[in-house]
Amino acid sequence: IIFKIVIPVKLFEEKIRPLIELDKIKNTIITSKKVDFLIDKLLKEDIQKQSFNIIAMESYLQLIFIEFARSARKENKGDIEKQLDDYLLYDLQNATLSDFATKIGYNTDYVGKLLRRDYGKSFSQILLEYRLNRVKYLLENSSLLITEISCQVGYNSVAGLYRQFYKYYGMAPLEYRNLYK
Repeated sequence: IIFKIVIPVKLFEEKIRPLIELDKIKNTIITSKKVDFLIDKLLKEDIQKQSFNIIAMESYLQLIFIEFARSARKENKGDIEKQLDDYLLYDLQNATLSDFATKIGYNTDYVGKLLRRDYGKSFSQILLEYRLNRVKYLLENSSLLITEISCQVGYNSVAGLYRQFYKYYGMAPLEYRNLYK
């Protein structure tokens, strides 16, 4: 389905242009149930002409363009997300930004900037979240001891794991595990 839409210039300039970078969404092709839903709602608003339909249509158009911009941003990211996921999956114990950058063939500073741009977080923040999510998964789905989990996800000490887990989730790992027994 090719969807071509004509938007009044004033509406576009006031409501949509401030949200997106046009050069990044040119010729963007997306397939999304969310966009299908939004287009359906937009068309229904136009046909039904209920009260506040102009405001609703403007809002649906903004949401559609946001989805285009997000889709274009994902395309521009390339494989860095997949490469990071693969790296953390297999090298979680010893993961570092410099090692990751070396493995994907880029400068450490450049990779750090890419991660900040794409994730809005530093490598160490991403790593911490990944480790803690892995800890949660193992607590819920395995009978491994906390010491084993700690080693498996790259903590040098069990105390470090406890401290980070408590800081992040407000409870100790054993308390969390007991929630799932």
